[in-house]
Amino acid sequence: MHEDTFRAICENAIVLWKQLGHGENTATLLMLQLSDYSLGAEPYHYKFDPTAHNVENWWLMCRQKNNYIQHLALMINSITPHNTSCERIFSVLGWYANKRRTK
Repeated sequence: MHEDTFRAICENAIVLWKQLGHGENTATLLMLQLSDYSLGAEPYHYKFDPTAHNVENWWLMCRQKNNYIQHLALMINSITPHNTSCERIFSVLGWYANKRRTK
């Protein structure tokens, strides 16, 4: 992973962590866990095999005390992306740009 990419991930993770109401001490531990994860240190040394398990199961295998990175990863994994607002905007733009509107 590129150094700038890792730094951006860490910064965004800390911002999100603090927005979730966690303090500075746990944010520091989260940073240490992110570093261990990037280095493939235990407990993050397990190879991810999509045929054997899903993302949630892999994170649940990574057990340690105060597993803040696991908590954050599972929370992010549970977010379902959707594009309803984007589709609504394109619909409105289509109404403005279609043949009926331009006549």
